[in-house]
Amino acid sequence: MCEGIEEKGIFMKRAICAVPLLAAVFCGSASAGLIGSAADFTVLANTYNSGGDHSIVHGNVIAKTYASTGNGSTINGDYRSGDVLTLGDGATVTGNAQSIEAGTATANTKVYGNLEVGGVGTMGDSSTVNGNFISGLDGTIGANAVLDGSWEVGAGSVAAASASSNKVASDAVDTDTAYLNSVKQAITDDMAEATNDLIDAKAALTAMGTGTALAATMTVDSTFYAGIYSAASWSTTAGTTLTLDAQSQSDAMWVFNISDILAFGGVTTVEVVNDIFDNAEVWWNVGSVASPGGYVSVGAGADINDRTNLVGTIIADTYVDVYAHATVSAASTFGETCGGVYSTTSFVAIHAGAIVGGEGCQSNEIPEPETYTLLLSGLSLMSFGFIKRRRTRKTTKTV
Repeated sequence: MCEGIEEKGIFMKRAICAVPLLAAVFCGSASAGLIGSAADFTVLANTYNSGGDHSIVHGNVIAKTYASTGNGSTINGDYRSGDVLTLGDGATVTGNAQSIEAGTATANTKVYGNLEVGGVGTMGDSSTVNGNFISGLDGTIGANAVLDGSWEVGAGSVAAASASSNKVASDAVDTDTAYLNSVKQAITDDMAEATNDLIDAKAALTAMGTGTALAATMTVDSTFYAGIYSAASWSTTAGTTLTLDAQSQSDAMWVFNISDILAFGGVTTVEVVNDIFDNAEVWWNVGSVASPGGYVSVGAGADINDRTNLVGTIIADTYVDVYAHATVSAASTFGETCGGVYSTTSFVAIHAGAIVGGEGCQSNEIPEPETYTLLLSGLSLMSFGFIKRRRTRKTTKTV
C-alpha cells in the first residue's frame, strides 16, 4: 500500500502515489538526489507550468500559479496548481488533480484519483474521474462523463449534470469545506517547503566551487570525468554528444555550476557510460544567490524518433524550457529511472512530445552540510574526480 495520510480516499502531502496506465499502483520519491520535500516532485514551477500536446511527466507536478496540460498529455502522478488547473483534451492524470482556484478536466480526459478544486469545477464531455469530484463552488459534469466516486459542490452552488452522464444533480452533496481547505493549504505549504529545499540544494551545489572552467560552447563531441564544472554561460552545438565517463567508480557525480544561461542545442545527447554501480548523479545548477537570473533551454529534437536526450537534475533560478521531443531523465538507470526539472522563481514549460522523468524512481540525497568540507577537500586534489558520499535510497513500491 502507498504510504501517507489517507483521507477521503486520497493520500495527502508527503504521499507519492500514482496509478500508471494498465499497471499496479507505484509509490516512491519522484526525483533523485534532492533534499527533503523537493524530492516529492519531478517538476516544480514557481509561477506556471505548461505541458504541450502528448508530453509526458513521470512523477508529481506542482505549480505556484496556473497549470495546464496539452491535448493527449500524461502526468504519471499528481498534478497540483496554486491557481487554475486545466487538463487538455484527452489528457491523463494517474494521481490526483488539485487546484486552489478553478479546475477543468476537459473532454475525453481521465483522472485516476480525485479532481479537487477550490472554485468552480468542470468535468468535460466523455471525461472520467475514478475518484471523487469536489469543488468549492459550482460543479458541472458533461455529456457521457463518468464519475466513480462522490460528487461534492459548494453549499448553495449549482450542480449541473448532463442527462447522458452517470450522475444527476441530485447526487451532489455539500462540500466538506474543512477537508477542501486542507487540500488547498497542503498545496501552498508543499510549494513553499519544496522551494526552500531547492534553494538549499542550489546553495550546497554552489558551495562545491567552480572546479574546471568550461569554454562558452561545446562544439564537438566531448567526454568529461566526474567532478565540478563551471561557466558563466554554457551551450552545446546541435547534434553533439557529451559523454560523462564514470570510469567504473562508485557514486560518480557531476556538478555543473552555471551562473547565467544553460542552453542545449537540438538533438544534443548527454549520456553516462561505465557506471557499473548504476548510481551516478548529474546536477545542472543554474544561477545562484550571488548570480541570480539563470535559465535553461533544452533544444528540440527533430521528431519523436530523433530526440534531444539529456540526463540529470535541472535546478534553475528562473525559467526552464524543455522543447518539443526532448527528454530529461536521471543519470542512472538502476531499476526504474527518474529525473527532475525545477525553477525556484519562474515557470517550467514542457513542449509537445517532450518527456521528463522515468516510469519509477530511486532516491538519494545531496550531502548534509557537515560533509561539504570533506567533499571540497577531496575535489581540490583533482581536476577530474569522483565523489563518494552518504546515500539514502528509496525504492519504488507496488501493490
